Amino acid sequence: MVSFSAGQEAARRLLEGRQRYTCLAGGTRSGKTFLIVRMIMLRALKAKGSRHAILRHHANAAWASIALDTLPHVVEHCFPSVRLKEHRQDGYFALPNGSRVWIGGLDDNDRVEKILGLEYASVFLNEASQIPYSSALIAFTRLAQVTRGIRQHAFVDLNPAGKSHWTNVATRPRRSMK
Repeated sequence: MVSFSAGQEAARRLLEGRQRYTCLAGGTRSGKTFLIVRMIMLRALKAKGSRHAILRHHANAAWASIALDTLPHVVEHCFPSVRLKEHRQDGYFALPNGSRVWIGGLDDNDRVEKILGLEYASVFLNEASQIPYSSALIAFTRLAQVTRGIRQHAFVDLNPAGKSHWTNVATRPRRSMK
């Protein structure tokens, strides 16, 4: 069983809300990515055959931090009975219920076309302060898969960014973690 700090618990409740967009901002090692990946796993397990994209600016960073670290850590601590099947060449993990968690980068046109050629029930922009606004807009257009049991939801996490960064200019609500 995983326990959360007061700030993480508040963020966990926020992630369960009915809003379409959720952004968690906070310092390094605050648990933002863990909480969002946990929520994506909950959503993937709830909606059979659903697709969920976890995206970073660079694909190699997405695989190193999410596919090889955070996702296995979340599964081990929160969903120990779930077995993911890795399809690394194709860029996704398959769940037993047919859902897929896609992991990739927005830095290469071929990879972007491969990942963003599908519609997703969840889109997560990890470390959004590194992602250009134009790439974020394209990724959000793929938040279009209609599934039974869950609403479409976009997640964003970032370390605090400059005041001119798109995450501070956009009109989406934010939640800081302390």
